[in-house]
Formats: sequence, structure tokens, C-alpha cells
Amino acid sequence: MSNYFFLKRSMIFLVVILAVSVLVWLLEVNQLNDDSNANKAEDPNYILSGVTGYQFSNEGDLKYELLVKKMTQTAEIDTVLLEQPQLIVYSKTNSIPWRLTANQGEVFNEGEKINLWEQVHLTRQTDDQDAQLDALTEWLTIYPFNELAETDKKVTITTFYDRTTGDGMKVDLTQKEIKLLSNVKGIHMPR
Repeated sequence: MSNYFFLKRSMIFLVVILAVSVLVWLLEVNQLNDDSNANKAEDPNYILSGVTGYQFSNEGDLKYELLVKKMTQTAEIDTVLLEQPQLIVYSKTNSIPWRLTANQGEVFNEGEKINLWEQVHLTRQTDDQDAQLDALTEWLTIYPFNELAETDKKVTITTFYDRTTGDGMKVDLTQKEIKLLSNVKGIHMPR
């Protein structure tokens, strides 16, 4: 009878060890699956090269044209990452478009907001050399549908005659109006 109890206890002990082993194995397999799924969420849904896109207003007017060297969208975020973006913003009230270029960028909410960073240039080029303008900053947020742009970073604006620096900038792309927010300094360079 004592052998029976010993054998019964040994079997229960073996079943418990086997159950714990299976549970540990299942937890490890589940952890590996979670890690591989986490990596997949960061993997791109798509990558496009040499892209030109157009965004139109509800009235059918061309709002902006976007040219990019490379465009990447991942499953994890609802954002499209841009490499070497060029954005041309058109306005109903201004016949001269604004051209924005940068090394990097991202588009949110189907084009309602665009962030550009690393060597961001906001330029207005015309046939009139006196009216040309180039604003350089490291970060710029653009709201194409509202025709506004802004940054809180340092900005250098260069025209044919002037160089102006300041911290922070707001741009009304319809009115051709740039407002530097603080620490504004300027140099006039007669030609």
C-alpha cells in the first residue's frame, strides 16, 4: 500500500512538473510571437520612390504639389515619412507659389499637417529679383489647407538686400506675410 501511495505521489509530482514545463514553454513561445509582431508593426506597409502627388481643395483648386525621393508608411503609425520632400503650396490670392524643401518630413491626417525638418527652406522666387526670399530653419510645420506655416526654431531670412534672423516664425502663405516671433536682428546689404 505504501508503494501505491508513493507511486501515486510520484505521478502527481510528474504531472505537475510536466504542466509547469508546458506552461513555461507556452509563455516563451507567446513572448517570441509578441516580439515578432512588434517588429512587424514597425515594418513598412509600403515604400515608394520618386513620388509626385497633388492635393486639391474641395472646390477642385490645386492646393499643393508634393515631390519626394522616398515615401514610407508603417502599420504602427498613421503617418507617412518623407525623404527629401519638396512641397509647392499654391494660393488663390497669390499667383506666386511657395516652395518648401527639406531633408526629412512627415505627413499627418491625409495632408492636413506636414512637418519638415533638417535644412528646411521656404522660398518665393519671382522674376523680380528684389521680391525673392529664402527662409532657412531646422523645423517647420505646414497646414496646407489653412495656408499657414510655423516654427519655434531659429530662422534666417535672406532677400536680395537683407538678412534677418529670429526665433520662431509664423507664415501666412496667402498674404505673403512672414512674422518673426522674437530676438529679431537684421542686416541691410545694399547692392
